[in-house]
Amino acid sequence: MQKQYVTENGLRANFYQVDGQQGRAIIVLGGSEGGLPFADHEEQLQPLLDLGHPVLCLAYFKTEGLPQSLEKIPLEYFEQAFDWLSRQTDIPHQYNILGGSKGAELALLLASRYQQVRTVIASVPSHVTWQGIPNGAPKGPLGSSWSYAGKDIPFVSLPFSPALIMALFTSRYRKVYEQALLNKKQVATATIPVEQMRGPLLLISARADTIWPSTPMSKQILKRLADNHHPFSYQHNILESGHAVQKEAAFWPLVTAFLQNNTP
Repeated sequence: MQKQYVTENGLRANFYQVDGQQGRAIIVLGGSEGGLPFADHEEQLQPLLDLGHPVLCLAYFKTEGLPQSLEKIPLEYFEQAFDWLSRQTDIPHQYNILGGSKGAELALLLASRYQQVRTVIASVPSHVTWQGIPNGAPKGPLGSSWSYAGKDIPFVSLPFSPALIMALFTSRYRKVYEQALLNKKQVATATIPVEQMRGPLLLISARADTIWPSTPMSKQILKRLADNHHPFSYQHNILESGHAVQKEAAFWPLVTAFLQNNTP
């Protein structure tokens, strides 16, 4: 395995490849923990490399040189990642994305907007975009997690409630997100147009998810794809686990099987 730390174009990423790889690069996006995905568990990426896919583990906040909170992250930053990959030799100019939690939300958002993105693997995803997550106490009204051209991507906000206060102490936010999804007006404007994706999709959700309702939200994604007669393959696997599905024994076999069947 060859590893390169990428800082060009303002990026912060680890790029992994092995000699002779010519498959599509996989961009890996972490969740609300921030930093470089899998930096402490690089061995978990080996199944992707074994299939012939170079891997770009891309940080987008909470890393030196990047925002320290998950608020208004510019989508233009990910355009820079596409541009950097396009200048690497022997790599097709179409990319796969593997994202978890907030990274899955982001993966679906990027795939719905950029034709370079093809196959997506979204673990414990969301069907809508959400408000940002501040680093510490917020200093004013919260905006979106994501932005484009300096403007917030439409988002669903979390209502201030006893459930939210309890969640701050227990880290069990599911009820808070379920309450927020009752705001049909916000949900309508913040729903990710997944039908605009240009490739196949694998959803992996967690039935016992206490962070947010990843299984019901995955079902909303499936419904939107079906209602719009999405022409590419899609599937949903539900694991009997909590939010950290990547730690389950079934996770990586599901990922590699889907890649083998759905990507060059």
